[in-house]
Amino acid sequence: MKKKFKTSVLEREILTTFADTKNFIVNKYYNAFMNKLGVEGADYQQRDYMLRQFWATGTIAMFVIQNSVTEETPQGLAVFCPYAPIDYNTYDFPVHCTLINKRGVPFIPAGSQTIDKDVCIGFIQRNHKGIKFIVDYYAKRIALIKSVMQTQLIAKKMPFVLATTPENKENIENLWNDILSDNPALFADFDVIGNVNALNLTSTFEIDKLQNMADNEENNLKEILGIDNLGVHEKKEHLINKEIEANNQQTEDSASCIIDCLEEFSECIKKTFNYTLTFEWKNSIQEEKEEGNFEEEQDEEEI
Repeated sequence: MKKKFKTSVLEREILTTFADTKNFIVNKYYNAFMNKLGVEGADYQQRDYMLRQFWATGTIAMFVIQNSVTEETPQGLAVFCPYAPIDYNTYDFPVHCTLINKRGVPFIPAGSQTIDKDVCIGFIQRNHKGIKFIVDYYAKRIALIKSVMQTQLIAKKMPFVLATTPENKENIENLWNDILSDNPALFADFDVIGNVNALNLTSTFEIDKLQNMADNEENNLKEILGIDNLGVHEKKEHLINKEIEANNQQTEDSASCIIDCLEEFSECIKKTFNYTLTFEWKNSIQEEKEEGNFEEEQDEEEI
């Protein structure tokens, strides 16, 4: 019979903090990703569904319903849905697939579909994984650091333990009360001072170092996602121009990895269905300000 171990209140609080922090970070970057990627050629529902698939699974299928050109849909009616590969070519790319009709709608065809003929498939990353794959890794690391910070905060509330005997308990209690009363000077017998044994249960306070670690992990996550990460831990004015340029180049390279995959998806759609679908990695507010798209506030001296 296995022995059951009871978890303490502290352990439960730490586990709850870890789970809540991880979920918060994942949701934070889910919203950032959904807002970062612009799509032209799809309505808001199609865009939302497409990006959710890119976030979770990293891939999606697209086709255009035949004879669906109208005034409202001049390019035809595009449909986006998940799929299951059937077979692969020698380069490990799917050749045929089955479209997954999750809602049982009548316009999604059943049976085998030929890729690059009946449907087009697109990926968000070269490794064919979703964005969540990256975010989950860093979210776990940041949540682990935050849970250690929570442990330190709890530890700072731990009391001192004063060892006493029936003979000296009253004298030590009086001494402790005098300490808590903020008296500038305390007078006690040598016997009382010599018998005070205190146990300090607090740990070294290193939250500032832990916060730096968490900030660095978040900087790495933003860099991989192609999001401007200057200012999370370091101010721009503290960095030399070469460091800023190197950081910007790495961020742009990461964003290009995503955009290049999506452009290949767009080219396939254009070639197969003569349908224009374009993607844009939106600039940060800071970049748009530098380009003059935002009005800068006047200095106090000019007012």
